[in-house]
Amino acid sequence: MAPADTGARVDLRVRTGNPPALALRIQIPASSKSEGAVETGGEVKPRIPFIQPLTPGDFLGARRETLASIAPPGTRHQLYYLARNAIWHGVRALGLKEGDEVLVPAYCHGVEIDVLLALGLKLRRFRIDASVRLDPSEIARLISRDTRAIYVTHYWGFPQPIEAIRNLADGHGLPLIEDCALSMFSKSGDRLLGTFGSMAIYCIYKTLPVPHGGVLVLNRDSLPMPAAPIPPDRTSTAAYCVHRGLDWLELRWGEPGHRVAELARSVARALKGWSKHAPVLVDTNRLDPRFLDLGISPLVSYLISRADAEAIARRRRENYACLLKHLDPQVRVVHPDLPAGVCPHSFPILAQDKESLQARMQEEGIETINFWSRTHPAISEESFPEIGFLRRHVLEIPVHQRLHPGHMKYMAHTLNRVARWT
Repeated sequence: MAPADTGARVDLRVRTGNPPALALRIQIPASSKSEGAVETGGEVKPRIPFIQPLTPGDFLGARRETLASIAPPGTRHQLYYLARNAIWHGVRALGLKEGDEVLVPAYCHGVEIDVLLALGLKLRRFRIDASVRLDPSEIARLISRDTRAIYVTHYWGFPQPIEAIRNLADGHGLPLIEDCALSMFSKSGDRLLGTFGSMAIYCIYKTLPVPHGGVLVLNRDSLPMPAAPIPPDRTSTAAYCVHRGLDWLELRWGEPGHRVAELARSVARALKGWSKHAPVLVDTNRLDPRFLDLGISPLVSYLISRADAEAIARRRRENYACLLKHLDPQVRVVHPDLPAGVCPHSFPILAQDKESLQARMQEEGIETINFWSRTHPAISEESFPEIGFLRRHVLEIPVHQRLHPGHMKYMAHTLNRVARWT
């Protein structure tokens, strides 16, 4: 069946050269509602993407020292295509060798485990409890004469007891690896996450409106700086820019924007099939060693320099707090408090049947993420029952900086209807 004619037209072009540019021409019917058409009582529903879209305004504005918000003076950093690339090169900079033991959290994405195993490291897992916290005393018990590093993950922007772990690592002369892929701009107290460890990694595109990007931060002067990475191909960068731009159409114009975006995506899929060029994937569970040396594009570097870290963190906090305020107590929230300094990546809830809930939310125009449902073969859920529970029940709700209180109230209203834990 052919899509309905919306009366809308779109022309979206991305140039990844120097200087980078985006040309966007849109014609939307005058009757179309703007700003996502957020209405909880009528027939018009918003289209809320999980990841922050790329807007024309992101190409404008003054240049900022955005990276200083994660790599302050006294540190060194390298930019990569993906955060897994940063892990690969950072661990090698630490001097870890094949057969060395690293303590790692049992609750993990999986690809970071693949990176460590590909480097020949032996992994010893520590427990993450049902509140998604580690216990420093357990890590202290696990440290042995074979241990060569400790790997800590900060989930959704909420800090682990990182000062206690830093003291443990220092006391045993061990490097500490901070995984801040989900915690860009977050702090523990008044100190940035990622500055406690010997090294830290971040995933830029999970927080900033960019098509790709990971950061390696080295906090020790004695660590060697990895070689400069290889620039990615322009087609991959352009493809993901277009995808993020279409998300903006959906968010801004709701259902009419969604129809235009679907038409544009159909054209993009046809062009992809015709060109036979496969873009380098971004959000994938599979480790592809061919791309571990890839860096970022000039376009991503440009967009990073225009991002306002303080404003982004403030809006994300406001959106998180708005959801907390309007949710029914029967909607189970992983983090019911928002400590000072936290820049939330998302709003994780516990869903009794998260696949069904995710489908219901999609019907309401809300994109969610079935968070880390895949169990890595190297980790036994029988040894860590809390991890099995989290994998079965955690669903992420968006709180990114492109959303406003109307979106948050709409999502809270929807969750109160369909996500109560009974």
